[in-house]
Amino acid sequence: MDNQEYAKVSKEIRNYKIARTNVLLILLFTLVSAVMLAAADRYFLFSIFTCVLFISVGLQVRAEAAQSGAETYGNVYLAVAVVIVLVILAAYLVFWLLSKKHRWAMIVLLVLFSIDCVLLLTSFSVEMLLDIAFHAWMIYYFILGVKAAANLTKHFPQGVRLTVEQLNEAYRLENGVDPVTGAPVERPAEMSGPSATSAPGGEASFTAAETEGESASAQPVRYDPMTGEPIYGESAQPVRYDPMTGEPIYGEKDEKEENAPADASGEASPEAPEPPENPETPEK
Repeated sequence: MDNQEYAKVSKEIRNYKIARTNVLLILLFTLVSAVMLAAADRYFLFSIFTCVLFISVGLQVRAEAAQSGAETYGNVYLAVAVVIVLVILAAYLVFWLLSKKHRWAMIVLLVLFSIDCVLLLTSFSVEMLLDIAFHAWMIYYFILGVKAAANLTKHFPQGVRLTVEQLNEAYRLENGVDPVTGAPVERPAEMSGPSATSAPGGEASFTAAETEGESASAQPVRYDPMTGEPIYGESAQPVRYDPMTGEPIYGEKDEKEENAPADASGEASPEAPEPPENPETPEK
């Protein structure tokens, strides 16, 4: 990633963020405009014209109904207008939330605001020139947001979810330079193996497959069949167990000594001496 590409992607992220911020500001100012219309018959330019129109008409009908004695009818008409305004604002809010992760939500917001612009143009008057200029300005930023979302989705798997922090981290890893300060940064040591992974602290950690050779010397030869304990090496490996006591027998013992009968005290009785071979007969 070179500096030109980094600057271009940063600008796309900024444009998309500005478009989303403008949507949120429009919603807030529209709510304030609704209150101002009821209190002082004024509203902010930075508002959704459709909502302002419904509130204005509802207040006007209620005032006329109050003069003619049908005050209940006027209140019902204003309540219906308020409900419609809340539905419109809720739709904008839902798509604003979805636009944080989905590109198509920004396209829907552009369509909704374009419809609002058409309604504004159908009610054209000289007093609405500022409203038209504001809507044209907002349409421009909506188009920039949709274009930015298309470019981000095309070149990055994160799409519109790509943040400036993620972009800066990718630039540091690829170029070894901090894009904000311009200072060189240390790259993590490159591991030559598919099983090398990067630890959270920047140090490389290995999987158990790579350390298998190191731990082979400490691997137990076998397990004791009586206790289940691991037996290391060959010196401590039991040959067999005593069938009478169940104790392990280490090393090789003389089978004759093992099979020798024991006396009453539990000790083996000495063996009888063997007769000498070819004994000489005494002379007479």
